[in-house]
Amino acid sequence: MNRLRHETSPYLLQHAGNPVDWYPWGDEALARAQKEDKPILISIGYSTCHWCHVMERESFRDRDIAAFMNEFFINIKIDREERPDLDQLYMEAGHLLNRTNGWPLHCFLTPEGKPFFAGSYFPPEPGVKQMAWFQALQYVLYNFRENRNAVAQQADRITHTLQQQSREEPPPQQTLSFFESPFSPDLADQAYAQLTRSFDTVEGGFGDAPKFPDLLQLRFLLHYYYFTGQAAALNHLLFTLGQIVQGGIYDLLGGGLARYAVDRTWRIPHFEKTLYDNALFAHLLADVYSLTGEARWKIHLDKTLQFLRRELATDEGAYFSGLDAESEGEEGKFYTWTYEELKRVLPPDLFEKAIHIFDLKEDGNWEGTNILHQVHAPADEAAFEQICQLLAPVRAKRPKPKRDTKILLGWNALMVSALARAYEVTQTDLYQREAVRLAQYLLTTFGSEKTTLQRVAAQGKIHQEALLQDYAFLAQALLDVYRITWNTDWLDQSLRLAESALALFGDSEGALLFTNSAREKTLIVRTKDVHDLELPAGNSAFRQVLHQLGLLHSRMDLQEQASRMLLVMKDRLSANPAAHGNWWCQWLTEAYGANEIALIGPAAIDQANEIRRRFIPNAVLLPSTTESDQYPLLEGRPAGENAHIYVCQEQSCLRPVDSLDDFFPLIQQRGANYPPQKNT
Repeated sequence: MNRLRHETSPYLLQHAGNPVDWYPWGDEALARAQKEDKPILISIGYSTCHWCHVMERESFRDRDIAAFMNEFFINIKIDREERPDLDQLYMEAGHLLNRTNGWPLHCFLTPEGKPFFAGSYFPPEPGVKQMAWFQALQYVLYNFRENRNAVAQQADRITHTLQQQSREEPPPQQTLSFFESPFSPDLADQAYAQLTRSFDTVEGGFGDAPKFPDLLQLRFLLHYYYFTGQAAALNHLLFTLGQIVQGGIYDLLGGGLARYAVDRTWRIPHFEKTLYDNALFAHLLADVYSLTGEARWKIHLDKTLQFLRRELATDEGAYFSGLDAESEGEEGKFYTWTYEELKRVLPPDLFEKAIHIFDLKEDGNWEGTNILHQVHAPADEAAFEQICQLLAPVRAKRPKPKRDTKILLGWNALMVSALARAYEVTQTDLYQREAVRLAQYLLTTFGSEKTTLQRVAAQGKIHQEALLQDYAFLAQALLDVYRITWNTDWLDQSLRLAESALALFGDSEGALLFTNSAREKTLIVRTKDVHDLELPAGNSAFRQVLHQLGLLHSRMDLQEQASRMLLVMKDRLSANPAAHGNWWCQWLTEAYGANEIALIGPAAIDQANEIRRRFIPNAVLLPSTTESDQYPLLEGRPAGENAHIYVCQEQSCLRPVDSLDDFFPLIQQRGANYPPQKNT
């Protein structure tokens, strides 16, 4: 009996018709494994995963294979987007076992739930260095039965390593003078120098194929330039973004960023698109636009947000999770063009220009078709735009890739932050309305003050207890909505959410927080999410929230917790800067100092609005049009005829100024670096 038909996940429902006796993750499957003393197969993927679809067609629909799986294994399907905690745990186990990465992920467990063998995609027939799926099943079963002691030892070793990884090392001991900070700028310089060794100076980005956008590493480059003035950091960021938006990985006709490119040149994408990638991409584009003033970044920001609204927005103003790589059963079919098709659609003069711009081939530039990628810069920009305008409506008539229609709290919170930042830098009222509406939807839909948050909405059901990452992203989103409304209710709600997270996920023996609450009893290890990979880690995102709330509410306990979290991570950050981009952004703020900015007087709101348009990542703003004691940062500060602007660091404030002309030089004296502003 396939139990997935009762689930709400689009990914699990894709497997509901398999002859495999799939279980969802839960007590029923785990208890049966122990009762019958059978190995557990964990199969993890997500609905827009191309190779997950391929393996489902090749192996999980095969009745003979399914019969073998049903007789000898307890088979569990997991949607990694619904359960990133399980995905993180078993992906790490796979990496320890044989450096397995990517999806689908297949991990075999003892009946007690301890991992002992893992792999990713298995073909139906064996390859030169790869077992077929049926071979893998037979191999695992033979060892489970005939080499049980070795399997148990392997499982215990992996489980012990996972447990050790979740334990914190104490912060490194340092001998500092009373006035010396433990957060050295030199350490960030070393991290930057290490990261530069992976720069692809020919094609942009980091390393070789497959090429990921690595948005959090790019964010670090932006922050590093701001604080140090290191032009090479900004140049590589802008060069990389320029390479990305030339197409392939970025959709020239409709906007939107694919998850990664399979080649070094960004030309051939893995065509699936996710909400989180595009929300983070939009946020980065907004920051880059605010720093440089270059109009092209605003164009791509608007185009990305238009893509998300058109393809993933719900009627309620929330956003679905992503778009499939396939349409009509073929990867990339929606996005690619045959040579003859382009010749029919475009007038002869534009077709000749398109051949040059996109390096079109009669037999295609990818698997017999052409991917639109600007190999050569268009000599005639107007002609390029005309080509895109002619092709877009033709493509829009094609069958579209399927959408993953679950709504995830954390990913939607990232979208709130992207919309809020877009409003700050463009003053487009639509973005403000959408950010506020979405934030209200998330609070109403996923929780209330009386209950813990839930994280998944699908098929009309709200379920799955929220993780640290969800709380962190939502608390940050509420802070960002505060910055575009100056309604302190949002600020206070963010604080309540952060305090709830500390109670649910806090560790009495360590500074970092657990991924799950203590109510989750099915995991062999209670992990701590610390790596900034495609998403900011739950701990780095939450640490950022604590730091801001500590400053805005003058809460020393929150500031000290934030400092401890960063210090505990010091050695890990230095060992692998590429996996901790969001942490390094926060290290820079600590190293160079945060600016606590209070504005008091009739013009306070207008001036705060102008300040937030700038890229000042180490600033928190608290404006009030009248004298106020609502927050300690405002207490005892008189209002001026225009407005007094107070700039403070570490409970020490400079003499107040009354105009922005006087304020911005103060900020530049405190480490801000801006390139010459371009006309917008």
